[in-house]
Amino acid sequence: MTVHFVKPFPVSMASCTGLAHCKVALAFAVIFDLVGVMVLLAGVFVPLEVKGRDFGDLLVYTGVILVLISLGGWVMWYSGNIEAAKCAFTAATRVPEADRQKFYASCLGHHLPVPR
Repeated sequence: MTVHFVKPFPVSMASCTGLAHCKVALAFAVIFDLVGVMVLLAGVFVPLEVKGRDFGDLLVYTGVILVLISLGGWVMWYSGNIEAAKCAFTAATRVPEADRQKFYASCLGHHLPVPR
């Protein structure tokens, strides 16, 4: 049994390349991740005491909160890069009505191996 890959329907999507949208959300997520992990690790490994009070737990909780806040940045960045799917939909609307079913089938099966 041989496995063949289904070739996509020939529609040009040259204007839909790249995932560089939402650079502000990406920068926000990366910065909050880095700062959050640094603060978390400092809270775990650095013995921080001021006047006999331990502040390690404060740093651990603060680091975790910063990493969770960065998750919002990652969601915004990912959501902003879904434009490629919009381009594929726009390309699909340019396909004649009779060939749309073939176009959608080729899009769905583009990366799926099909045994023949």
